[in-house]
Amino acid sequence: LQREASKEGSGEASSEASVGTSIEDLDPREVDKDVKTVPIEDLKDLSIDRSSKVLKIIAKLQEPVQASLIAFLKSNLDIFAW
Repeated sequence: LQREASKEGSGEASSEASVGTSIEDLDPREVDKDVKTVPIEDLKDLSIDRSSKVLKIIAKLQEPVQASLIAFLKSNLDIFAW
């Protein structure tokens, strides 16, 4: 009888009554406040020209790759949204 009554009501009420879940229960933005995220790999700070801004790159990069990445990042600093 409850199912029939909920079917006759609005779509939102019927889905909530038949499933027993509210829209707040399905919110993907809910996160555990106690969980802190950390990088998977060790990072190296890269200071940018006498400013307080710092970029972080993977510490385990091979030297030629690291040098190339640093050169690329420094040449494109105007693209970053600080």
